[in-house]
Amino acid sequence: VGLSLFFGFWPIALITMNYLYFNYGQEFAEGLYPLDAYFETLLSLGIPASIVVLVLVILTMIIIHFISKKKTEKKFESEKPSWDRAMTHWNLTYYCHRDGVVFASETDKVFAVQDIYTFLYSDW
Repeated sequence: VGLSLFFGFWPIALITMNYLYFNYGQEFAEGLYPLDAYFETLLSLGIPASIVVLVLVILTMIIIHFISKKKTEKKFESEKPSWDRAMTHWNLTYYCHRDGVVFASETDKVFAVQDIYTFLYSDW
C-alpha cells in the first residue's frame, strides 16, 4: 500500500506543478531549476511512471481479489456440512408462543430462544 501511495503521488504532483507553472509562470520558478528542463523531465518520466503504477495497482487488486475469493471458497467448503446440518435442524424446530421456547419435533429437547444457535449447531 505504501509503494502504491508513493507512486500514485506522481499524477497529483504533475497536475499541481503544471497548474502552478501555467498560472504563475516565472514567479513560481524562483529558486527552482530551470522549469523548461524540469517539466520536460517530469513529463517524460512522470507520465510513463504513472501509467506503470496504475497498471501495477490494477494487477495487484485483481490478484488480491482472486486470493480472497479462494480463501472464501475454502471457508465455505469447510463450513458447508455444519450449515447443512443446522438447516436440517432448523426445518425440524418449532416455536411455542405460550412458553416462549424452541423445541424439535423429533426429540424431546427444549431450548430457550436465546440458545437457538447452540441448538441448531448441536448434535441431537
